[in-house]
Amino acid sequence: MAKKKKVQKQSIKNRQVAKANKRKQIKKKVAAAKAPQKQMSMAKVKKNLKALPGLAFESELVALSFDAEAIKTAQASSEITPEQIDFAADQGDFKAKFLEAIAAMDTRFGIERDANKQMMTQAMNYFMEQEDSPSCMNQLVVAMYFNSIQRLETGASFDFNGLDQALKDYDAANEAYFETRNAEMEQAKAAAPATPGELDVIDVPDEPLVASAFSGLLKQIETWAESAELNEDQSERMVDDLTALFDDYASEKEWSELSDVTPRKIGSFFSWFERNMNPTDEDMTLLKSSISTFFAGSLAQEVFGEQTCGTVLATV
Repeated sequence: MAKKKKVQKQSIKNRQVAKANKRKQIKKKVAAAKAPQKQMSMAKVKKNLKALPGLAFESELVALSFDAEAIKTAQASSEITPEQIDFAADQGDFKAKFLEAIAAMDTRFGIERDANKQMMTQAMNYFMEQEDSPSCMNQLVVAMYFNSIQRLETGASFDFNGLDQALKDYDAANEAYFETRNAEMEQAKAAAPATPGELDVIDVPDEPLVASAFSGLLKQIETWAESAELNEDQSERMVDDLTALFDDYASEKEWSELSDVTPRKIGSFFSWFERNMNPTDEDMTLLKSSISTFFAGSLAQEVFGEQTCGTVLATV
């Protein structure tokens, strides 16, 4: 039986324009629904950031507390507390769940119109999206680690003042370690562009680097989606979702190479999508399904490698 010929699909460029227009409309609606807010003073910003560890007491993060086994394993991994925290946060899907919790709090604080706490969640989102953001330097993860130990040892959480003092003691005790760690990260960052051949670029493209890096992949995705075992609606949905990732999000974050795609950044993309696209629960479920299906497929395995794909699938 002859295969039914599909109707010509909308071009990638037109789809991008349509999605950009949709995003603008959503932002206007959200902005119109919000009460006008005065610009926050720098003193207020500093006060909020100082209070940021207090988010560890919010229900979304209390649910992610490290249990006795996780603490015991982390403490056995190293005698150095920052390394224990890095170890604990690297286990399982903690980081993915942490990002989901931050996104959930950001949404809740927006509904509650709590600008102070929402500024904290947005600051944390920004921190988590940076490539060099070890958990041992993340005030909120560190606060969760110490508060988990406090509950296991005493049966009760810190109050804010107790937690604040524990964090100050932690910073003071590990000052030399952090200086060394920061120096190592700076050296690694400075050494990265020195890879042979990377600086031998002659032609400068007229279009942004993001377009040249991902436009070819988006075309491959459209072809792959049509040949995959999906119905037409699923195929179109997948192309739309992956365009949001590899065009909208990649452009905003200035990804220039396919190697910029990491499991951690995929996790950050879900938070970005919730903040910017105002999706329903069903939209988020379908988005995660699209991402899972793609990274389980042959094209993603070929482009990004089995290890990256496997890690993404384990955290979606």
